[in-house]
Amino acid sequence: MDDIIAKIKKLMNTANDPNASENEVFVAVKKAHKLMAKHNIELNDIESKTEDDVIEAVLDITPNFMMSILQVVSDEFRCEFLYISRKNRFIPKIYGLKNDVDAAVEVIKNITVFINNELPRYVKKYKKKASYDFTSILQDYIPCDARVLKRSYCLGFANRLNEFFNENKLELKQEFEKYELISLGVPKIVRDYVNNVVKPKKVKSKELAVSRRAFNAGVIACDKYNGR
Repeated sequence: MDDIIAKIKKLMNTANDPNASENEVFVAVKKAHKLMAKHNIELNDIESKTEDDVIEAVLDITPNFMMSILQVVSDEFRCEFLYISRKNRFIPKIYGLKNDVDAAVEVIKNITVFINNELPRYVKKYKKKASYDFTSILQDYIPCDARVLKRSYCLGFANRLNEFFNENKLELKQEFEKYELISLGVPKIVRDYVNNVVKPKKVKSKELAVSRRAFNAGVIACDKYNGR
């Protein structure tokens, strides 16, 4: 069993190597998950962590319309995502164990570069053609707004990215049907740290207009990002 744990640790180190390509990261994570599922190994068997090991990363390069993407990536890499809004400034933060945070930040940086390259061209091309799905009771007409397009585009990207992550998990489940799969959720020590130390305040979310056309464009963009 020690040999198996050593292999898993090596794969996890590869997954968290900043010099590894995104494909190498996903392959390493997938192989590690398979070994853990096959040998019924939990993350606690590999890691011995306390709240002192929880770190914070401030994602100051990320615009607020990417919030949905940050949430999906944070969840996938076992991190808690929070944001602070001060004087119209959006300050996103993620909390987690160092390897998880490092991996999440690297993916977020890559996606941010991609979005910053693709989104402005989309907004410029379709700003005057956007169509809306309204959720408000009054069904008021809302003039085309670049903020709506950007947020909707990223929401579509986030939904497709979440599907992509889930497809990988489903593939793993089908391949190892007879094994009980591991649950990778946010570690309890991270949740406890956020609740007991950070103590975030919950804010009721508002219903926002969504451009269906921009949402679908975001889905397509995510497939492009994932090489599909």
